[in-house]
Amino acid sequence: MCVPAMLGRLLGRSERGRVVNPKDETGSALAAMGYAGRHFIDADDPYGSRYDFLSYCYLLDRSELDPSRGVRRRFEKWPHIVRLGQQLVRPIEILRMGGDPEIEDRFNVWGKARREGISWLLAAYVAWRMLFYEGFGALMTSIGEREAADWLAKVKFVHENLPKEWQMPKGKDSTQEYSIPGMQSQVLALPNTSASGRGFDGSLVIMDEADSHEN
Repeated sequence: MCVPAMLGRLLGRSERGRVVNPKDETGSALAAMGYAGRHFIDADDPYGSRYDFLSYCYLLDRSELDPSRGVRRRFEKWPHIVRLGQQLVRPIEILRMGGDPEIEDRFNVWGKARREGISWLLAAYVAWRMLFYEGFGALMTSIGEREAADWLAKVKFVHENLPKEWQMPKGKDSTQEYSIPGMQSQVLALPNTSASGRGFDGSLVIMDEADSHEN
């Protein structure tokens, strides 16, 4: 059975209503995928968990001076990363519990310094939604075309460095658009203009360097 057809089962529950947990089914790649599909960051053990989606994510660190160490780094769960990751998934968790997210749960404004990993966190979150949420669409705008393309490259890197069993064929793959046809998911990364994203239907908007936007 192909991966898209498996996603419904992987993200669902077992016959006894228990969420599929790789800690109970050691060695099952599909069980691990199902658990990560439900948990971007593990609410019960955000720092110690090795099974949530973020635990499988890698980032690209070009600041490494020793070439023997490579440039691929596993995502580290620093306190601010855990806190912001929990904010990202809060609306989803509220909906799962049958609630209705308040406006403050759906909108986040973050002040950030460089090299804190926040752009990578957002890239990982978008990769998670693209892979596990059918029909997901995201729009990211930044101050320029290069900055938007750099962020989209992070989304691609996260996706391409997930376990091979999780890989799904890419569709559109450019400096401004990335898609996974099997899940009908798509992300656009555009420079901020008055026409950016016009007509685009999605569930997530990311405004990078928002205080520099003129529109």
